[in-house]
Amino acid sequence: MAKSDQLRQLRAGTVINRTSKRQEKDIVVALREVEQRLSAAYPNLKLHYISQWLLRDIVDKLRQLYPDIDFRYYFDTSSIRPDGGILSLVDKKDNKFPILIGEAKNQGTNEKRLAGIENFLNRCPMKRNEIYLGDGLYASFDGYHVVLRAPRMGGDHYVALEPSVMRALQDYYDHLKEERRARQESQEAEKTGQRDDERVSGEGLRAQSPDEGDPRKSPNSQG
Repeated sequence: MAKSDQLRQLRAGTVINRTSKRQEKDIVVALREVEQRLSAAYPNLKLHYISQWLLRDIVDKLRQLYPDIDFRYYFDTSSIRPDGGILSLVDKKDNKFPILIGEAKNQGTNEKRLAGIENFLNRCPMKRNEIYLGDGLYASFDGYHVVLRAPRMGGDHYVALEPSVMRALQDYYDHLKEERRARQESQEAEKTGQRDDERVSGEGLRAQSPDEGDPRKSPNSQG
């Protein structure tokens, strides 16, 4: 029996096998060792280590970078928890930049996964001609539908868009662009109106008589 088959049997019916548990502990030790060596080699380097990354913190940062996109999360406790944790560089403004994310991978079953992928591609030539759109989404064309594919651990998810749906999607995107353009024009017009009001107010002050309000120039004044 091949080693990969033995590994698969070992995993059967269990959440995780003993080898993987040992690897998870080893990856934490390895990542912390990297942190120590970097600190020793570069004393002025500021590093930050965390075992998990809360999704709310990720979403907050994304909202700052992309304010026009509606990023959401549903639970405050949702997080990314790599086996070895996350090591980041910290700049002078306390911004953190991840440089190492440790994830344990028990070797020995890759050929099975590759064989499955190759078999799927042979049965689905369209997938070989797809393009990557971003955000983990791929697109291809089967001659009639635009097919969207989102890879998932339990199996890829597909959506096939026929021409009428594609047109509706394009119309919706154009509508969003028009809304954004109108909002920007409204904001610019509001700023322009404020500037005009300030200019008119300034001109009114300059047009005021220099003697106006001076009690020494008043007809009733004495002296």
